[in-house]
Amino acid sequence: MIAQVSAHSNCPENHLCRNEYIPSSRRFWETCRNLTQVPTGIRAEVLQVYLHCNSISSLPAGVFSNLTQCTQIDLNYNQISLVDKDAFKGMTSLEELYLSQNRISTIEPETFDELDNLAILYLWGNKLSTIKLGTFTSLYKLEKLLLNENQLTSIHVGQFAKLNNLVELALYFHP
Repeated sequence: MIAQVSAHSNCPENHLCRNEYIPSSRRFWETCRNLTQVPTGIRAEVLQVYLHCNSISSLPAGVFSNLTQCTQIDLNYNQISLVDKDAFKGMTSLEELYLSQNRISTIEPETFDELDNLAILYLWGNKLSTIKLGTFTSLYKLEKLLLNENQLTSIHVGQFAKLNNLVELALYFHP
């Protein structure tokens, strides 16, 4: 086990940063390290990836392609402005995706297409002004979707029509 715990200026108040990989738990932490991109070489057997409180600016195509068993990715509190439509391709085991407090202004409708098991999606605190029709269509298991604190001005009437398992939808604090 490799571990380091500290506080970092990019993190929310009262947050402790961790940097460790624990093989027995299959968790990978690289938080508050000022990383500008997703680290390469994350082991394929990892189930949870914590990369919050960094300076990651984009998620290119295939960035997580080897993490087919991964169930959770936390990218909150970064500087992500670009999410390639194939960034999460092949991640059929992913259940929780945290992309809050970034700079995301647009998401292509195909971006979440292969996330068959996604139940939780956090997109609050970004710069989304519109959500293209079909963006969430394939997320049949989605239970929680947080879109609050963006710049949304309108939402298509059928945007959430196929989300039959949706229990929580947050849309507050928009201009």
